Amino acid sequence: MKNLKIICFVDDQGPSQIQKSIVNDLQKGLKNVEFKIVDVKSDGEDISKYNIKEFPSIIIQSDKDHMKFSGLTQQIFIERAIDKLLK
Repeated sequence: MKNLKIICFVDDQGPSQIQKSIVNDLQKGLKNVEFKIVDVKSDGEDISKYNIKEFPSIIIQSDKDHMKFSGLTQQIFIERAIDKLLK
């Protein structure tokens, strides 16, 4: 199985809190995926590294590719991206 990492960038606003909840739900069902939640107040390095300009944002990385979502993203779209990157 390919290595997969999901990074969720959040601030303290409502959409970010909803996104964090969606990502936490995904984490319960995806045991072989690495998850990281990055708070704008605590981790400026990753925010700069991935050029994050909008919150919430999600980066889904595989060994060879990645996908980036800006703004509140529904779980179904995240799941579709995961499926695509695992193929």
